[in-house]
Amino acid sequence: MVIGAIIGAVAGGVAKIVVQHNRNKAIEGAVSRQVRAAEIRQQQIIQQGEIARLSRLRAAHQLAQRVRVGAAESGTTEASFANLDRQVAFDASIDLDILKQQLTFNLRQNRQQAILNLEQLAAQGTNLHAAGVTGGAQGFSTGLQIQNQLDQNRANQQSLNTSGNVRGPTQTGQFSGNE
Repeated sequence: MVIGAIIGAVAGGVAKIVVQHNRNKAIEGAVSRQVRAAEIRQQQIIQQGEIARLSRLRAAHQLAQRVRVGAAESGTTEASFANLDRQVAFDASIDLDILKQQLTFNLRQNRQQAILNLEQLAAQGTNLHAAGVTGGAQGFSTGLQIQNQLDQNRANQQSLNTSGNVRGPTQTGQFSGNE
C-alpha cells in the first residue's frame, strides 16, 4: 500500500510550504527594514554633505572678510586685494568640488551596500512551489519507508502466528505455548 507514502507526501509538502512561507515573510520584513535603513542613511549622507558645504562656504566668507580687513588696515591697493579675494574664492570652489565628489561617492557606496544586502536577503527566499514539491517528495519517501516497515512487521507477525511457535496471551495474561 502506498497510502502512508501519499499521506507523508501531502504532510511533508504542506509542512515545507508553511515553513518556507513563514521564512519568506520574515525575509520580506527584513527587506523592508533594509530599504528603510538605506533611505535614512541616504538622507543622513545628504545632510552631512550639506552641512560640510555650508561650513566650507562660511569659512571661505570669513577668510574673505579677514583678507579685506587686513588689506584695508595695511593700505594695500585694490588690485592686491582682488587677487587675494580671487584666491579665496578659487580655494573654496576646489573644496566644494571635493565635497561634492565625496557626497557622490558616499551615496553610491550606500546604494551599492543596500543592493548587496537586498540581494543577500532575496537569495535566502524560497519558491513555495519548489518547496512544496521537495517537501512532498521527502514526505512521500518517508511515508513509503514507514508503510514498508509496517507491512514487513505485519508479515513477520503473521508468519509467527501461523508457524505455531508463539501464541498470544491467555485470559490471565500468561503466555501459553512454546516459550
